[in-house]
Amino acid sequence: MTPAPPTSAASPRPLSALAGLWPFLRPYRARLALAFILLCLGSGTILLVPLAFRDLIDFGFGQPA
Repeated sequence: MTPAPPTSAASPRPLSALAGLWPFLRPYRARLALAFILLCLGSGTILLVPLAFRDLIDFGFGQPA
């Protein structure tokens, strides 16, 4: 049996295809900026949780009473 030929994936579309949405999104620029900032803040918080637990376990429970 011969292997099947690789299927060609759809070529990625450029982001310029989204430029048509700009007139509709323009009134919501402040909300979009706030949403982006809060998304970054939330992502950073999620990444810091394991570090906080590591410090809690290493230093919080490691001290003699």
